[in-house]
Amino acid sequence: MRHHTIHLFLAASLSLPTVATAQTAAPAGKKISVELNKLESVPNACRGYFVIGNGTTDALKELRLDVFLFDKAGVILRRVGLNFTDIRPERSKVVLFDIPDVSCGDIGRLIVNDVLACNGSSGTPLPDCASLVTTSTRAEATFVY
Repeated sequence: MRHHTIHLFLAASLSLPTVATAQTAAPAGKKISVELNKLESVPNACRGYFVIGNGTTDALKELRLDVFLFDKAGVILRRVGLNFTDIRPERSKVVLFDIPDVSCGDIGRLIVNDVLACNGSSGTPLPDCASLVTTSTRAEATFVY
């Protein structure tokens, strides 16, 4: 099973461009869902299982999310980047990420702080993508946008 290592953001990442959003409303029913399905302890890390659903009619070449992890007392543990690639239109995909040096039992909440990239099959940004993203969780930790 393939999994990804979470890339920790450095101070330089604060200068990354964010996805521009149009002022038009998102088409009804066309969402990009990101579900935190499970957190699993592995040696020296917490493995997150995410189910991403692409409800649009275009393939997602890349969806990159800026996420903050909080402990159960509400204190920030870490900032991480989740990068999802090659999600076919109107399909779902499971993607695993390892969060190094974090115990799964310490994570109380994850917040999607920003959508850093959201590119369709042509590599160009999807219009109004940030408004298409929804989050949910089946894990004990809360996952919100």
